[in-house]
Amino acid sequence: PPVGPREWPRPSATASSSAVPDPRAGPGAAVDADPATVWTADPADPDPVLTLSWGRPLTVDHLRIALPPGTAAATPTAVTVSGGGQQWTVGLEPDGTARFAPITTDRLSLRFPLAAPLSSFDPYTRGLDALGVGVAEVEVPGLGAPDPTAAVEVPCGSGPTVRIDGRAVPTSVRTTVGDLRALRPVAVSPCGPSTTGPLAAGEHTFTATGPLTGAAAFTAVSATLTDTRAAPVAAGAQHPATPVWDVEHREVEVPAREVATLLTVPENANPGWVATLDGAALPSTTVDGWKQGYVLPAGPAGTVRLDFTPGPAYRTALVVGVVGVLVALVLLVVPARGPQPPPARPGRRRTGVVLAAVAATAVVGGVVALAALAVLAYLGGLAGARHRRPLLGAVAAAGVLGCGLLLAATGMLPFGVEMPGWLGEPARQVLGAVAVGAVGAALLPVPAGARRRSGTRPRQRVISGRSISR
Repeated sequence: PPVGPREWPRPSATASSSAVPDPRAGPGAAVDADPATVWTADPADPDPVLTLSWGRPLTVDHLRIALPPGTAAATPTAVTVSGGGQQWTVGLEPDGTARFAPITTDRLSLRFPLAAPLSSFDPYTRGLDALGVGVAEVEVPGLGAPDPTAAVEVPCGSGPTVRIDGRAVPTSVRTTVGDLRALRPVAVSPCGPSTTGPLAAGEHTFTATGPLTGAAAFTAVSATLTDTRAAPVAAGAQHPATPVWDVEHREVEVPAREVATLLTVPENANPGWVATLDGAALPSTTVDGWKQGYVLPAGPAGTVRLDFTPGPAYRTALVVGVVGVLVALVLLVVPARGPQPPPARPGRRRTGVVLAAVAATAVVGGVVALAALAVLAYLGGLAGARHRRPLLGAVAAAGVLGCGLLLAATGMLPFGVEMPGWLGEPARQVLGAVAVGAVGAALLPVPAGARRRSGTRPRQRVISGRSISR
């Protein structure tokens, strides 16, 4: 064999699919001599294929497929090797080795007809999702591993295009194979002068977009503008103390600053967060396309307060909503005392109430709530004026309680156990719609015949010889 592995041919890899676009989980992960990176096929790929190719013919009679234990991927137990006009399907030995008749070729295609299935639990849907087959390394005798320190040069004009006040400046990129596979940020070099040239006082624009021609292989994530006339200033990142770091309130102790400084919080930018220093609001910005950033003016050391302002209003709205629901349920369940109002008579007012109740029910609960409204309004009329409101209140309470119990039961299921489909989201939606329909039915006027069906009978009494009915 050759003296050193660097003299062996180094393979490249392609695949029929990948589960994610990250190159560390792409086909190159199977030939990078790093067992921590794994190629994972798309679970929807019915016949995943991994193809290895190299520069010159090589005779191969065995190979080894490695996948560390505990990897989130299905483990191959058999492999179909194709190359040089031959095809062999063999089982894998305990160490992942596959042996077959010698094949002389410069490429091999690997299929995986058998694999130990593995599923992933989704905490949001509480379902199990099948994982695709995975390969950490394919070891072929006579092939070397890619050199992570090998230089990769992107010619001028293929890197991001920098524009200063609309003037385009093409760039080039020089990096290594290891940095590209690890997705590490790489520096770009302008093609030509490395300065913007003299800039007049006032506002200027700086943008970094894709290359002048071709598809974008790199995306600009940060840029540093330095005044070449000023003395260089140390711009190392600092990590200030955070004595308070709660969900909606944080405090950051910042040191003294001779120039304006950027305070960065590695969380998604959100207009709800407001930063203040000594009572004054700090200008906010977005850093690296997603992080929170706040501009600190030059000044002495101090404490920056970060507050999520929508939090109190959101909690207040939740409390008001809960109280409103409870009050509505109490009013529906507890029967009203005192004389019952006379039955509603036809008229514009009654028509308006009916239309409003039906429209509100349709908007909130949809077709199911409308159907529940019709049925419950009819049943409420049969129950009579005395029992109508308690009946509808009980139905509304039962719908809300049933929805909550189903939701709680779903959260208490053991790992891997799924709620039957008819008891899942559809059942909760129907119960909620029935509760809305009950509330809507309670808002309708009392039918004219409800009092007569309430179970009371007219009584007579005699006053001064005259019979009076009531």
